[in-house]
Amino acid sequence: MKWLKRILVGGFALLVALVVAVYAVINSLDVEDLRATIQEQVKAATGRDFTVAGPIDIQVSLQPSIALDDVTLANAPWASETPMIRVKHFEVEVALLPLISGQIDVRNLVLVEPKVLLEIDEQGKGNWQMGDAPAEQSGSGAGKYPLPNIETIRGESGQLVFHSLASGARYSVSFEEVTAEPPDRVDGLVQIATRGALNDVPFTLDGKMTPLAALGSGPFRFDATAEALGAKIAAKGQIAQPAKAKGLDVQVSAKGQSLADLDPAAGGGLPALGPYELSANVVQSGESYEIKGLSAKLADSDLAGNATFAPGAARPKITAELRSSQLDLAQIADAAAQGDAASAEDSAYVFGETPLPIETLKLADAEISLTAAKVKLATGLELQAVNLKAALDRGHLKVKPFKSVLAKGALDLDLSFDASQEPPQLALQIEAKDVDYGLMLTQLDVVDGVSGNLDASILFNGSGRSPRELAAGLNGRTEMISYNGQISDELAGVMATGLWQILSPFSKKTDYIPVNCAVSRFDVKQGLATSTALLMDTPTLVLVGSGTVDLKTEKLDLVFETDSKDVSLASFAADFHVRGTLAEPTASPDPLGIVKGAASIAGSVIMPLHTVAALLTEDRLTGLDNKVRCVKALEEADQEAGGKADKSVVEEAADEVGDTLKDLGEGISEGLDDLLGN
Repeated sequence: MKWLKRILVGGFALLVALVVAVYAVINSLDVEDLRATIQEQVKAATGRDFTVAGPIDIQVSLQPSIALDDVTLANAPWASETPMIRVKHFEVEVALLPLISGQIDVRNLVLVEPKVLLEIDEQGKGNWQMGDAPAEQSGSGAGKYPLPNIETIRGESGQLVFHSLASGARYSVSFEEVTAEPPDRVDGLVQIATRGALNDVPFTLDGKMTPLAALGSGPFRFDATAEALGAKIAAKGQIAQPAKAKGLDVQVSAKGQSLADLDPAAGGGLPALGPYELSANVVQSGESYEIKGLSAKLADSDLAGNATFAPGAARPKITAELRSSQLDLAQIADAAAQGDAASAEDSAYVFGETPLPIETLKLADAEISLTAAKVKLATGLELQAVNLKAALDRGHLKVKPFKSVLAKGALDLDLSFDASQEPPQLALQIEAKDVDYGLMLTQLDVVDGVSGNLDASILFNGSGRSPRELAAGLNGRTEMISYNGQISDELAGVMATGLWQILSPFSKKTDYIPVNCAVSRFDVKQGLATSTALLMDTPTLVLVGSGTVDLKTEKLDLVFETDSKDVSLASFAADFHVRGTLAEPTASPDPLGIVKGAASIAGSVIMPLHTVAALLTEDRLTGLDNKVRCVKALEEADQEAGGKADKSVVEEAADEVGDTLKDLGEGISEGLDDLLGN
């Protein structure tokens, strides 16, 4: 074994000789020569001027260190500012022996007041792409040096700025301190921690990441948590090809108490709504990003599913398949209104004047499907079993199909809103069947004490940039038929004393008044809705009306004629006029107003009351279902009238106005006496 001993002794002697030689070289270096050498070598490697303006300090040991002050690296010629990097104090301690094999093993790196500017030009080139050196220099220098293995990093008072010359976007990350500890023996990741601010928003970050020296040989792995603006954010995953910024696969999550806390980052306008929680797995697939296992919760709302985001060369596109147990849009709208004084103000109109998000619809294309067990709308209505598909193509939004359960009935909706045209074009079709309109009115907070079923058909088209503009120019038709309804005795009393007595005869004290059926049909042209059929039938009363609703001004001009089926109560059959607005309707018995109102409504059709009343009592119709019977009576009455206004109604009302006023006065007087117990 003597030969082995000689080899070991000889090897050790050679190592000592090399160390001594390195020491000798370092000790013999002139500082100014070293400054020049450093500057030349960095420029050869990067193609950029590198300047060490301050003093240079060298400490010789088995782990020699060098300290440089006032260090700068020039920026690309096209950059907006220079230098690209500036460091007030730079200190590095390197293991000596690994240098023999060409490995740069940094034991400790200190950076005091480093400032780094990263910029992208109009063509998408970054200033960190070192391609500015002459060919002979860049060919021999660039890529010549291996990435160093850095064990410990300590930074103080630093700043990193990202600036896009194309968009003008500018982001600044400043830190009070940052540390990086040696890699973990289990996973080989460097421990990092920092405290700083992103665009003046304070944050803290702790986690682990792949060492710098390993970036060229494998994926960049990370596992970090951060806190900012009351949110806790976690990200764990990897970038398979960090040099090409491809192969992202990360699990992210975020949670906090209120969206309003995120206002500084969002630019304002977020509602005070929460708590919130979000998690998803984001995977880069080619040029797209898949969002898998999405789970989002906001207050009482939740959303789950999968989505894909494709940046696209021309337009980004989002596709998603989502599901929810509950979406409380009313809660979200209320929170948004509280944070927006303008939207919180009371409006005299039902159709709002707030502009629709026209430009937002043009930002991206989308294909989204949603199934939701319950959706609470901002109006107060609740939808169940919602199933919809929405497509957005260059600003043209199409929602088809949209199927749901509304107040125990079926609701189908087709919507087309084309924001690519000027003005934007709307087409809307709604079909509803067996809707409990009493429950619907209760959800809308309009009135209690009403029940019954409703079928509806609505077809609209129009143009405009706000709900009011759209309503003002609508064309189309509406048809609603309700049947087997009830009105509470108390509600009828509130409506009008005389009408109450007609609907609920003195001889029958009940908690409710039956409504056999009610029919409403309107034709809409340029925002003016004109009645072609208005009918309500109860066991004691037939009510027929006509008139208009001006959707532009939201003014009502409707007249109603009543006829009692009970001869003894005929004196209470008071006609009345509905005026006011959609937001604040008013009703008043006024036979003279009926005549004037009916005569002034151009194109309005007054169904022949006496004909409808007679038909509703015919034996051949009484056996039919209430809904069918009402529709049949209207159709036959319309045919008998020739589809024109029933002049006899107006004429008779004018001829007998004195008698009617007398009967009306007596009826109201008797009704009040009954209410007061006289």
